[in-house]
Amino acid sequence: MKIQELDREIARQSLEDFCALMDRRYESTPHTRLLIEYLEALERREIQRLMVFLPPRHSKTYHASERFPAWYLGRHPRAQIIMASYSAALATTASRRTRDLIEAKEYPFRTQVRVDVRGVERWETTEGGVYLAAGVGGGITGHGADLFGYDDLIKGPEEARSAVVRENTWEWMGQVAQTRLMPGGQELFVGTRWHTDDPAGRILESEDAKNWTV
Repeated sequence: MKIQELDREIARQSLEDFCALMDRRYESTPHTRLLIEYLEALERREIQRLMVFLPPRHSKTYHASERFPAWYLGRHPRAQIIMASYSAALATTASRRTRDLIEAKEYPFRTQVRVDVRGVERWETTEGGVYLAAGVGGGITGHGADLFGYDDLIKGPEEARSAVVRENTWEWMGQVAQTRLMPGGQELFVGTRWHTDDPAGRILESEDAKNWTV
């Protein structure tokens, strides 16, 4: 097997090696290796629901909301993914970066983006996979999710201090987002904790906490 093909085969099996293949400037750190360990466990379905809390600028979006969905779709080519953030603009930025990874010549999987369905808010793969980007408060009726990702559902400390923002975010997550989960659907919650009463805090104070890995 040629070295290039060996690199691609390793990247198909390892999320860290996938990151390195797709980004030659990629640097591994102890906390990103730990994050990858849990993301890989989620992909293997050893974990059903995963929460990741990190400060800003610690590569949580890079790994969990951009690289992981691209790798996940390669390994589960018919999966339906919904990724949500506090704003549609942030969600579509992650969507664009994930889509670009799949369209890159280095992408090690057979899956490609369909040329006729490739908008930043919604795109599909040639294998039948679907990716949808949504902002909190946005409608996602008619779409299901094998994997639902939440990345920074609350923008920052000022918004987190607002009881109205916290309540609206919580209602959208419970009444809209989680109703889109397919049977056996998984959840990935990524963010910075700005308030004890944020959606993550409410989950962790509930009976549902036992169903999440933090």
